Amino acid sequence: MSTTAATPTLTPENTAPPIPETPADAASPNAAVQHCCSVYHQTLAGKRKAGDTSFRPQQEAEEAYCNAMPFLTSRTAVLDFIACVAHGMLLKVFYKDDGVKLITAARAALSALPSEPRPGSGSMARSAGRPRTADQTQ
Repeated sequence: MSTTAATPTLTPENTAPPIPETPADAASPNAAVQHCCSVYHQTLAGKRKAGDTSFRPQQEAEEAYCNAMPFLTSRTAVLDFIACVAHGMLLKVFYKDDGVKLITAARAALSALPSEPRPGSGSMARSAGRPRTADQTQ
């Protein structure tokens, strides 16, 4: 008796395995990834409900996933973007090469953003260097 799980059969109506929904009880779900997956599923379900059984609904759902990804405007948005790309690569929304290019672009955007101040460093923080002597404090 075999204990291996059955793999889904791909048919013309089902050209790619479905993207699983993120479990509601996940420890710390990423809202951006959930949004991308939700848009993907809504687009795919809408097209299939309309009777379109061609490959086009899959392509439109993949485009919707991409369009739902966050803009690279802040550190948090860039990290969310990378999470969406990584999740999309796992689920085959992106080919490996395309995903790597997107992550490279996100890393470039991240390096172009102004650096965040370190905790504990404020306007009162002194720069590193030699301590002041009594002559310099007057």
